[in-house]
Amino acid sequence: MNVGPAIHPTARQTFYHLVFLNDLTHVPWINVVYWTLAIEWQWYVLVGLFFAFIVSRSPVLRFLPVAASMFFYFLCSSDRIVFHTLPMFLIGVFVFQYKIGLIGRGRMVALMAVMFWAMRWPTGWTEAGIAVATGLAIAFVAFRHPIADFLGDVSYSVYLVHLPLGVALITWLSRALPYSSWYLGALDLVGLAAAVAASALVYRWVERPSQELSSRLRFTREDRREKLALATAAAE
Repeated sequence: MNVGPAIHPTARQTFYHLVFLNDLTHVPWINVVYWTLAIEWQWYVLVGLFFAFIVSRSPVLRFLPVAASMFFYFLCSSDRIVFHTLPMFLIGVFVFQYKIGLIGRGRMVALMAVMFWAMRWPTGWTEAGIAVATGLAIAFVAFRHPIADFLGDVSYSVYLVHLPLGVALITWLSRALPYSSWYLGALDLVGLAAAVAASALVYRWVERPSQELSSRLRFTREDRREKLALATAAAE
């Protein structure tokens, strides 16, 4: 099996990888799947700039970031810039606003329909359908199960480690074991199980403590904290 060239990251490449600027500086990623984290990072910057508008009770103020976002969405030609996926993020914003009572169910669904129509180009119908279906599920579906809760908790860590750990283990086993092409499916399950197990440790010792630490920070007014907490609990 061809596993590709060995990785020898430079200090410059590592720095850009840590600050999610590889695509903007045209420096190759060390872990290629992390390009989506760069999109998330760009989105967090935008949310910080527009948050006061997003949680405003004025429909006009809430509309301003949506209008600006859609303007740049149609101008963006690169899928590595956050503006290319802004309608998907905006669907999440609409669900958030619905959860904390800023907009009603009908308005949320109508706004999702607008995003769905807007994404027919350049994003595409498939991505648009998945984004809207996910938003509706978060808004209206209340399903809880211990296994589902566990997988939801560790899913982000699985994303982080599945390539350097899970895929690397599958590759090594496929080369070390005889006749591995006959049971690659079983090796895939082994790699997946290893990634989930490692992710559970990362979640327990890194991700959850970080979440607990960040939850102690308070930047919102007291009258909004309860609504934000309820929205977070409903999303989880």
